[in-house]
Amino acid sequence: MENNLGINFNQTKRIGDIHASPKLVSQINNYFSEPNRVYFEEAVPRVKAALANTVKTSGFTFVLRNSFFGKVADADVVDANFDGVTGSAEHFVLNSRLVTDLSVGYSFNKNISATIGSNNILNIQPSKSPDISSLTADNQFVYSRQVSQYGIGGRFLFARIEFSF
Repeated sequence: MENNLGINFNQTKRIGDIHASPKLVSQINNYFSEPNRVYFEEAVPRVKAALANTVKTSGFTFVLRNSFFGKVADADVVDANFDGVTGSAEHFVLNSRLVTDLSVGYSFNKNISATIGSNNILNIQPSKSPDISSLTADNQFVYSRQVSQYGIGGRFLFARIEFSF
């Protein structure tokens, strides 16, 4: 049996004022706006963790992996709390998620093995964007176009045959 744990703790934050040339100082908000700040500081999960367990027995290999993705913020400025007022620092938050992968493999001999499995076996989807026209492009996009912790593809099934020479 083999167990692996990995955890990332991240925090990106602007420190101090933005220094610009005198010709650009009046345009700082154009090239480092509130959405730009969110991309740098809040669009990446502060916590990401993965726990993988592998068991090998009698030619079989069983792998169970859980990945935790912390919450992130969409960079679009919207009325995220639906109070009728759009604040300059109001952003839609995508909740944290736990994604589980599972696979089973068998080694026929030292040169041939086969594996079947699923990534995101429980088909966990990201938080849906609130029904706000500017976020969904009039409901064409269910999930954020700005940020995603782990993609929007959902469950992925696979089969693999491996040949070693």
